[in-house]
Amino acid sequence: MLTSTSLRDLRKANGWSQVQAARHLRVSQPYLSLLESGDRQLTPQLRRRLLRALRLPPTFLPLPASLDDWATFTNEAFVRHLSALGYPAFAYIKPHPRPENPAALLLWALSADTLEPRLLEGLPWMLLAFPDPDVTWLVREAKVRDLQNRLGFLVHLAQEVARTDSHFTHRLQPLTDLLTTLEPSRLAREDTLCETPRSPTQNDAIRALRTPEAAHWNLLTLWKPEHLRYG
Repeated sequence: MLTSTSLRDLRKANGWSQVQAARHLRVSQPYLSLLESGDRQLTPQLRRRLLRALRLPPTFLPLPASLDDWATFTNEAFVRHLSALGYPAFAYIKPHPRPENPAALLLWALSADTLEPRLLEGLPWMLLAFPDPDVTWLVREAKVRDLQNRLGFLVHLAQEVARTDSHFTHRLQPLTDLLTTLEPSRLAREDTLCETPRSPTQNDAIRALRTPEAAHWNLLTLWKPEHLRYG
Protein backbone atom coordinates (compact mmCIF):
# COMPACT_ATOMS: atom_id res chain seq x y z
CA MET A 1 0.00 0.00 0.00
CA LEU A 2 1.24 3.46 -0.88
CA THR A 3 1.50 5.57 2.29
CA SER A 4 2.33 9.23 2.80
CA THR A 5 5.84 8.22 3.89
CA SER A 6 6.42 6.03 0.83
CA LEU A 7 5.13 8.85 -1.38
CA ARG A 8 7.79 11.14 0.06
CA ASP A 9 10.43 8.43 -0.32
CA LEU A 10 9.46 7.82 -3.96
CA ARG A 11 9.68 11.53 -4.72
CA LYS A 12 13.12 11.83 -3.13
CA ALA A 13 14.38 8.66 -4.80
CA ASN A 14 13.45 10.21 -8.13
CA GLY A 15 15.40 13.35 -7.26
CA TRP A 16 12.34 15.60 -7.31
CA SER A 17 11.61 18.57 -5.10
CA GLN A 18 8.06 19.01 -3.91
CA VAL A 19 7.59 21.70 -6.55
CA GLN A 20 8.74 19.34 -9.34
CA ALA A 21 6.64 16.44 -8.09
CA ALA A 22 3.58 18.69 -7.74
CA ARG A 23 4.00 19.78 -11.35
CA HIS A 24 4.05 16.14 -12.54
CA LEU A 25 0.96 15.31 -10.45
CA ARG A 26 -0.78 18.52 -11.55
CA VAL A 27 -1.45 19.64 -7.97
CA SER A 28 -0.16 22.55 -5.94
CA GLN A 29 2.97 22.24 -3.79
CA PRO A 30 0.97 22.90 -0.58
CA TYR A 31 -1.46 20.13 -1.52
CA LEU A 32 1.43 17.72 -2.17
CA SER A 33 2.79 18.64 1.26
CA LEU A 34 -0.56 17.65 2.78
CA LEU A 35 -0.43 14.33 0.89
CA GLU A 36 3.06 13.60 2.20
CA SER A 37 2.07 14.48 5.77
CA GLY A 38 -0.95 12.19 5.61
CA ASP A 39 -3.46 15.04 5.99
CA ARG A 40 -4.86 14.24 2.54
CA GLN A 41 -5.30 10.88 0.83
CA LEU A 42 -4.15 10.01 -2.68
CA THR A 43 -7.13 9.74 -4.98
CA PRO A 44 -7.23 6.99 -7.64
CA GLN A 45 -6.63 9.66 -10.28
CA LEU A 46 -3.49 10.92 -8.50
CA ARG A 47 -2.24 7.35 -8.11
CA ARG A 48 -2.48 6.89 -11.86
CA ARG A 49 -0.60 10.12 -12.48
CA LEU A 50 2.08 9.01 -10.04
CA LEU A 51 2.29 5.63 -11.74
CA ARG A 52 2.94 7.27 -15.11
CA ALA A 53 5.31 9.93 -13.78
CA LEU A 54 7.53 7.54 -11.82
CA ARG A 55 6.98 4.48 -14.04
CA LEU A 56 5.83 2.47 -11.06
CA PRO A 57 4.42 -1.06 -11.40
CA PRO A 58 0.63 -1.30 -11.59
CA THR A 59 0.57 -2.96 -8.15
CA PHE A 60 0.77 0.63 -6.84
CA LEU A 61 -2.71 1.29 -8.22
CA PRO A 62 -5.62 1.24 -5.76
CA LEU A 63 -7.61 -1.92 -5.24
CA PRO A 64 -11.39 -1.61 -5.50
CA ALA A 65 -13.48 -1.78 -2.37
CA SER A 66 -15.57 -4.35 -4.23
CA LEU A 67 -15.35 -5.93 -7.66
CA ASP A 68 -19.14 -5.76 -7.71
CA ASP A 69 -18.79 -2.13 -8.75
CA TRP A 70 -16.78 -3.02 -11.87
CA ALA A 71 -18.23 -3.40 -15.32
CA THR A 72 -19.39 -6.85 -16.40
CA PHE A 73 -16.41 -8.94 -17.50
CA THR A 74 -15.77 -9.28 -21.23
CA ASN A 75 -13.00 -11.19 -22.99
CA GLU A 76 -12.39 -8.21 -25.29
CA ALA A 77 -11.78 -5.78 -22.42
CA PHE A 78 -9.48 -8.22 -20.67
CA VAL A 79 -7.36 -8.63 -23.80
CA ARG A 80 -6.69 -4.89 -23.74
CA HIS A 81 -6.00 -4.94 -19.99
CA LEU A 82 -3.41 -7.69 -20.46
CA SER A 83 -1.85 -5.65 -23.25
CA ALA A 84 -1.67 -2.63 -20.92
CA LEU A 85 0.17 -4.78 -18.36
CA GLY A 86 2.75 -5.77 -20.97
CA TYR A 87 1.66 -9.35 -21.59
CA PRO A 88 4.03 -10.45 -24.41
CA ALA A 89 1.42 -12.40 -26.38
CA PHE A 90 -0.74 -9.28 -26.74
CA ALA A 91 1.98 -6.73 -27.46
CA TYR A 92 0.38 -5.99 -30.83
CA ILE A 93 -3.01 -5.09 -29.34
CA LYS A 94 -4.02 -1.55 -28.42
CA PRO A 95 -3.78 -1.38 -24.61
CA HIS A 96 -6.64 -0.43 -22.36
CA PRO A 97 -6.46 3.32 -21.61
CA ARG A 98 -7.15 2.85 -17.89
CA PRO A 99 -4.59 0.61 -16.15
CA GLU A 100 -5.76 -1.43 -13.18
CA ASN A 101 -4.09 -3.30 -10.33
CA PRO A 102 -3.17 -6.82 -11.56
CA ALA A 103 -4.63 -8.45 -8.43
CA ALA A 104 -8.04 -6.93 -9.16
CA LEU A 105 -7.83 -7.89 -12.83
CA LEU A 106 -6.94 -11.45 -11.90
CA LEU A 107 -10.02 -11.92 -9.74
CA TRP A 108 -12.17 -10.09 -12.28
CA ALA A 109 -11.13 -12.68 -14.86
CA LEU A 110 -11.53 -15.63 -12.49
CA SER A 111 -15.09 -14.58 -11.76
CA ALA A 112 -16.03 -15.06 -15.44
CA ASP A 113 -18.16 -18.06 -16.37
CA THR A 114 -16.06 -18.69 -19.48
CA LEU A 115 -12.67 -17.36 -20.50
CA GLU A 116 -10.95 -17.84 -23.84
CA PRO A 117 -7.95 -20.22 -23.62
CA ARG A 118 -5.55 -17.50 -24.79
CA LEU A 119 -6.69 -15.40 -21.81
CA LEU A 120 -6.52 -18.28 -19.35
CA GLU A 121 -2.91 -18.68 -20.40
CA GLY A 122 -2.26 -15.10 -19.33
CA LEU A 123 -3.52 -15.52 -15.76
CA PRO A 124 -0.50 -17.38 -14.29
CA TRP A 125 1.72 -14.83 -16.05
CA MET A 126 0.09 -12.09 -13.98
CA LEU A 127 1.10 -13.91 -10.80
CA LEU A 128 4.65 -14.26 -12.11
CA ALA A 129 5.18 -10.82 -13.60
CA PHE A 130 4.04 -8.62 -10.71
CA PRO A 131 5.69 -9.09 -7.32
CA ASP A 132 4.23 -8.00 -4.02
CA PRO A 133 0.49 -8.19 -4.65
CA ASP A 134 -1.72 -7.37 -1.69
CA VAL A 135 -2.08 -11.00 -0.60
CA THR A 136 -4.51 -10.18 2.20
CA TRP A 137 -6.88 -8.46 -0.24
CA LEU A 138 -6.43 -11.14 -2.89
CA VAL A 139 -7.23 -14.06 -0.59
CA ARG A 140 -10.09 -12.27 1.17
CA GLU A 141 -11.81 -11.29 -2.07
CA ALA A 142 -11.28 -14.74 -3.58
CA LYS A 143 -12.96 -16.33 -0.57
CA VAL A 144 -15.87 -13.87 -0.67
CA ARG A 145 -16.55 -15.00 -4.25
CA ASP A 146 -15.72 -18.72 -3.74
CA LEU A 147 -12.82 -18.38 -6.19
CA GLN A 148 -10.12 -19.84 -3.96
CA ASN A 149 -9.98 -23.15 -5.86
CA ARG A 150 -9.53 -21.41 -9.20
CA LEU A 151 -6.92 -19.10 -7.68
CA GLY A 152 -5.14 -21.94 -5.89
CA PHE A 153 -4.74 -23.94 -9.08
CA LEU A 154 -3.47 -20.87 -10.96
CA VAL A 155 -0.91 -20.30 -8.23
CA HIS A 156 0.20 -23.91 -8.64
CA LEU A 157 0.62 -23.43 -12.40
CA ALA A 158 2.65 -20.25 -11.86
CA GLN A 159 4.71 -22.00 -9.19
CA GLU A 160 5.66 -24.80 -11.58
CA VAL A 161 6.66 -22.27 -14.25
CA ALA A 162 8.86 -20.52 -11.67
CA ARG A 163 10.61 -23.82 -10.92
CA THR A 164 11.76 -24.23 -14.52
CA ASP A 165 12.02 -20.70 -15.94
CA SER A 166 14.97 -18.69 -14.64
CA HIS A 167 13.15 -15.42 -15.42
CA PHE A 168 10.67 -16.19 -12.65
CA THR A 169 12.74 -18.09 -10.08
CA HIS A 170 12.47 -15.17 -7.65
CA ARG A 171 8.71 -15.67 -7.52
CA LEU A 172 8.84 -19.29 -6.35
CA GLN A 173 8.83 -18.69 -2.59
CA PRO A 174 6.10 -16.00 -2.59
CA LEU A 175 3.91 -18.26 -4.71
CA THR A 176 4.56 -21.18 -2.37
CA ASP A 177 3.55 -18.98 0.58
CA LEU A 178 0.37 -17.89 -1.22
CA LEU A 179 -0.54 -21.50 -1.94
CA THR A 180 -0.07 -22.35 1.73
CA THR A 181 -2.36 -19.47 2.67
CA LEU A 182 -5.09 -20.64 0.29
CA GLU A 183 -4.95 -24.32 1.23
CA PRO A 184 -7.12 -24.19 4.40
CA SER A 185 -9.95 -22.51 2.46
CA ARG A 186 -10.06 -25.09 -0.35
CA LEU A 187 -13.66 -25.86 -1.37
CA ALA A 188 -15.08 -29.35 -1.76
CA ARG A 189 -17.41 -28.16 -4.52
CA GLU A 190 -16.35 -29.14 -8.04
CA ASP A 191 -15.76 -26.28 -10.46
CA THR A 192 -14.20 -25.48 -13.83
CA LEU A 193 -11.36 -23.08 -14.61
CA CYS A 194 -13.67 -20.57 -16.33
CA GLU A 195 -14.20 -23.12 -19.10
CA THR A 196 -17.22 -23.91 -21.26
CA PRO A 197 -19.66 -26.35 -19.62
CA ARG A 198 -19.32 -29.92 -20.86
CA SER A 199 -21.48 -33.01 -20.94
CA PRO A 200 -21.36 -35.54 -18.07
CA THR A 201 -19.45 -37.93 -20.32
CA GLN A 202 -16.85 -35.27 -21.11
CA ASN A 203 -16.53 -34.41 -17.44
CA ASP A 204 -15.89 -38.07 -16.61
CA ALA A 205 -13.11 -38.14 -19.19
CA ILE A 206 -11.55 -34.99 -17.74
CA ARG A 207 -11.62 -36.45 -14.23
CA ALA A 208 -9.66 -39.42 -15.54
CA LEU A 209 -7.09 -37.29 -17.37
CA ARG A 210 -6.61 -34.20 -15.16
CA THR A 211 -3.48 -33.73 -13.08
CA PRO A 212 -3.43 -34.57 -9.36
CA GLU A 213 -3.21 -30.84 -8.61
CA ALA A 214 -6.37 -30.11 -10.62
CA ALA A 215 -8.11 -32.90 -8.70
CA HIS A 216 -6.78 -31.48 -5.42
CA TRP A 217 -8.37 -28.12 -6.20
CA ASN A 218 -11.56 -29.86 -7.42
CA LEU A 219 -11.33 -28.38 -10.91
CA LEU A 220 -12.50 -29.97 -14.13
CA THR A 221 -9.61 -28.80 -16.28
CA LEU A 222 -6.82 -30.30 -18.37
CA TRP A 223 -4.48 -27.32 -18.01
CA LYS A 224 -0.88 -28.21 -17.14
CA PRO A 225 2.24 -26.13 -16.48
CA GLU A 226 3.79 -27.30 -19.75
CA HIS A 227 0.98 -25.57 -21.65
CA LEU A 228 2.38 -22.19 -20.55
CA ARG A 229 5.06 -20.44 -22.59
CA TYR A 230 6.05 -16.90 -21.71
CA GLY A 231 9.39 -16.57 -23.45
